[in-house]
Amino acid sequence: MSGSLPDFEDLGLYIRIKDLAYEGLFQGRMIDFDAHGLKVNGPELRDIIENCYRNNPSVMADSVTRQYLEFANWLGSDRYVALVAVAM
Repeated sequence: MSGSLPDFEDLGLYIRIKDLAYEGLFQGRMIDFDAHGLKVNGPELRDIIENCYRNNPSVMADSVTRQYLEFANWLGSDRYVALVAVAM
């Protein structure tokens, strides 16, 4: 199922992933110039998205956001993916 999600084109999520990577959370690190990644399982992915957009119901209702949350449910707590943010 890797690579099957659309791009989440939002500066807020990019900044959140970058900040978490700089803090060293979720085994995060800078991957390349203006690219940062985190190793997350389903609950962690859900937490990052919900914490980023809890005050923005329109983003939480967006179809891309729903796809990420459904993917997080599918991942569960025993599977991990790289959540990567790239500035474009």
